[in-house]
Amino acid sequence: MTPFPLAVALGHSHLEGVTVEGNDLVLSVRPLVWQGGRGRYGDAMRVRFRGVTRPGHVIATLTTAPVEFGELGGLFYGPQHCSTATDLRLLLVAERYDRSVGIRCQRVTLDTGS
Repeated sequence: MTPFPLAVALGHSHLEGVTVEGNDLVLSVRPLVWQGGRGRYGDAMRVRFRGVTRPGHVIATLTTAPVEFGELGGLFYGPQHCSTATDLRLLLVAERYDRSVGIRCQRVTLDTGS
């Protein structure tokens, strides 16, 4: 059982880039925005995973499978471990492929500044 809902919804987002800044993993994503019956990718936003354990592993997984992770299926709590408020066990899932990568971090935030 999870203690709180994830505030970042990445379902159907397009992954544009991945960087490491210190112990933070930063994803540049464009969320799918629906207008009536049509969907388009919105403005880019940066999703920051703070205090990531093994950020190099996550980067390696995402960059060796760029096609699979080009469109994201979502960000979920990992099924095998319990998350706490400062020890998140997350699963970043690809949209159309049976691929995912685990991310362990302290918290997830949106960088809204330009």
